[in-house]
Amino acid sequence: MVLTEKQLGVLIALKKEGLSGYLVSQRLKEHGVTMTIQGVNKVYKKFLEFKGQQQPNKRGRQSQLTEDVKRYLKQEVQKDKSLTAVDLFRRPFISQLNLSVRTIQRYLLQLGFKCKTTPTKNYISSTNISLRYEWGLTMNKWRPAEINTIIFSDESKLFSQKQGRMLVRYLKGRKLHPRYFKRREMYHGGKEIMVWGCISYNGPLRLVRINGTLTAQSYIQLLEENLIPIPEIQNKTAIFQQDNCKAHDNKDVASFLKKTKIKQLKWPSQSPDMNIIENLWAYVKNYLHDNKEKISSKEDVWKFAQRAFFSEGSTTLIRTMYDNYSKRIECLLKEEGKITKY
Repeated sequence: MVLTEKQLGVLIALKKEGLSGYLVSQRLKEHGVTMTIQGVNKVYKKFLEFKGQQQPNKRGRQSQLTEDVKRYLKQEVQKDKSLTAVDLFRRPFISQLNLSVRTIQRYLLQLGFKCKTTPTKNYISSTNISLRYEWGLTMNKWRPAEINTIIFSDESKLFSQKQGRMLVRYLKGRKLHPRYFKRREMYHGGKEIMVWGCISYNGPLRLVRINGTLTAQSYIQLLEENLIPIPEIQNKTAIFQQDNCKAHDNKDVASFLKKTKIKQLKWPSQSPDMNIIENLWAYVKNYLHDNKEKISSKEDVWKFAQRAFFSEGSTTLIRTMYDNYSKRIECLLKEEGKITKY
């Protein structure tokens, strides 16, 4: 039973006069309240505890979630929204305390920080959106025969386990910041290798395993050994595509491409959805995941990656992507330079 403020005041006043629980319960009936003796005593006891006149009986260990700890957790989550409760639990400042992961989760929810999976679309800056749209207008004038002369290339990390999704924390009622609109490849227990590949309209051309970090000099060596010998490059009938990563966007690489007279496709930054080879990487990764039980080492990843990259299925996929590339450009223009479904 919920007492009104007036009824509660009467109960407290009667108890303060020294009346017993029985007499108080009888007097309360005059005010339309029916309560047992135990109910009267319980309400008055809670009142005394609330007023600090009687210390409640505390049970269990003292909470480790002090004001300093609360302040620290709040600051860390505001700095990096991708931190999980487990990540915070492993921080040196927290790990030395007798604090559970579940306690951290509860406190973050109390603050209003909920957990959400990041959108699968990549974040694109406003500047690059404009550049992508201008590039799309130019490419829209290309004939299918001209598009088929492009050699698409890219690097990728390959592993046997399926990639996961990244979780971020956000305040309820607020939008997730665009900088978290990106894919983050997360693999669990798989063997990872880095590869470079290139394709043409006729199918896959080269797949090269990269050892260590790809620098401008190692990239030039890679092109000398794998791109230059391609007949279409030798005959000057192909246009080479590469993205604008640090190893590619280098004066030494630009000088090498100019010296060897390789035709290069102007490429807008943050445009993986316009690169056909990205679809092939997805095909290869799915093949590796389907055969994960047979993969126990990096050499196995490399062997199965080659098998998938040069398979008949990949050739068919590549040909289809080239034939439908004009639709990809139309989609880019329809989105006015923003990320597309590709």
